[in-house]
Amino acid sequence: MTKFPLVGTLCLIFAAPLATAQPQYTWGKTSFPADALTGVMGNIIAHPTDANTIYQCTTGQIDPISLSMTTGDGLWVSHDAGNSWSVLSDSTFLSTYAISGLAICRDFSNVMYASTTEYGVFKTTDAGQTWTAVNDGLPFPHVNNSAVAIAVDPTDPDRVYTSVAQTGGLDIFNLAPSHPGFFTSTNGGNTWTANHSGLPARSDSLSDSKSRTGVATSILVLPQAPNNVLLGMIDVHVNTVLLFGSKSATTSGRVFYNGNHGSGSFTEIGSGLPSGITQGTQLGTSVARISSSTMILSCSSGPNINVWATHTGITADVDLVGNSYVVNRSKGPFNTTTGAWSARNGALPYINNWTDPASSGTSTIKSIAATTTSAVAVGTGSMSDACLVGTLRSDQGVASSNKTKIFGSLDSGASNWIAAWDGGLNDSPTLGYSEANAGSIVFNADMSYAFASVTWSDALTTTPLTTDNGIYRVYLR
Repeated sequence: MTKFPLVGTLCLIFAAPLATAQPQYTWGKTSFPADALTGVMGNIIAHPTDANTIYQCTTGQIDPISLSMTTGDGLWVSHDAGNSWSVLSDSTFLSTYAISGLAICRDFSNVMYASTTEYGVFKTTDAGQTWTAVNDGLPFPHVNNSAVAIAVDPTDPDRVYTSVAQTGGLDIFNLAPSHPGFFTSTNGGNTWTANHSGLPARSDSLSDSKSRTGVATSILVLPQAPNNVLLGMIDVHVNTVLLFGSKSATTSGRVFYNGNHGSGSFTEIGSGLPSGITQGTQLGTSVARISSSTMILSCSSGPNINVWATHTGITADVDLVGNSYVVNRSKGPFNTTTGAWSARNGALPYINNWTDPASSGTSTIKSIAATTTSAVAVGTGSMSDACLVGTLRSDQGVASSNKTKIFGSLDSGASNWIAAWDGGLNDSPTLGYSEANAGSIVFNADMSYAFASVTWSDALTTTPLTTDNGIYRVYLR
């Protein structure tokens, strides 16, 4: 039986046009030592004002045998635009922590907050030289909990937000999480207050054989109006009724909004977002049908509000003898400037019922819909309509297909995204042709560079090829 730990895991720019491939815009590998990591690369964070400073979060990964989570490799920083990297750690904030996110206060950038798995939230007031745990009112340390998102008011370093999810102790035999939820602090993390008003249920036991829960996995404070806080949720529906026929599990892309610094009630802003992400009958009699939808938020830092939400959807059907059927149902990026969302998927890669070579005799993995699965990189300052998105497994198991891994737009995706914006990513630097998977992407503060976390795999079998994994960058001007 293949256990499926779904719930626990779960431009450019200035003078040159994007309409055609620009040979001078070529991605190259930085010195970040990804092949030596115990865990995996997570979010890349750009310093809000210092163009030379880039941060890389590392997280744990699930052991396929025990389903336990490995340690991470801490928080890394480059102060020379990726030429060299070092770990930010001390005796409190360890280099083995799994880091889910980093929040930097724009106007007081020596103040940063890091969110971690198991150990909670940490704060520095000297740009990462020393750290303090700030967990009074948060359920940490706790082996099954993770601070999965962190954000800080760009003008007030004491106003902080975090979201805590149950990410451990969940497997096919225990599919109903109990999430601690959303918390705010107005005193720099000295104390935290929970606020769940208007948000989805954080826990729902399987006593009636059905569970639907939600928790924020992405927090966005609008830099143009910091009283506005948005939450991108993970919505998970588990149906464990002894299943025959049409019983199903269904989720939607969900984003919530609060205009009072995260205090008081939240309101859902879902018009135009994906719905009906459904797992129905596939394997006949099932022990569980599962649906999951996650919204990953990003926004512009310029004068105009420009918000993005990337939808990642996964469903699964697991039968009584352990066979599983897993489907990627991600719908890609959505954009809003008004509160009503519009799909921004023109010319992005779509897959129709492609069977992943990683499938086995007991586990079938299929991909449909868009393969963008990370936050949209949004241009800084007046270039907020310039965007980049990365894709995973775009070659779809076809040797030498060299399909686009990174797409660009100069109009916030209103017209078709522009392909062939991935020079240097068709061939692994040392392994030759293979498939590049572009994860987290950011622009640096002055948009002289873009950075992306890139992993490689065999295009036919999708077997990981770790030698050339790393942080890649492209010089823009």
